[in-house]
Amino acid sequence: MIQVRLGLWRMDIGPTPPSGLLLECSAGEEVDRWPIGLAQSRRLARLSHHLINQLDPRLTRAA
Repeated sequence: MIQVRLGLWRMDIGPTPPSGLLLECSAGEEVDRWPIGLAQSRRLARLSHHLINQLDPRLTRAA
C-alpha cells in the first residue's frame, strides 16, 4: 500500500511562516519527502482543483 500525505513545511530558522507544501509518500517503512516552494505550491493547488473538476461526478460522490 502506498500512502500520500500533504502538509506544510517551514525553514528551521526562527519563527517563520510556512514556506510551502511538503509532499510525503510512503510504502511500508520507506518514506520519501519532497518540500515544494510557495510559488509551486500555489500552482499545484490550482492544477489539482482543475483536474478534480474534470473527474466523473459519479466517481467523486463516494469520497
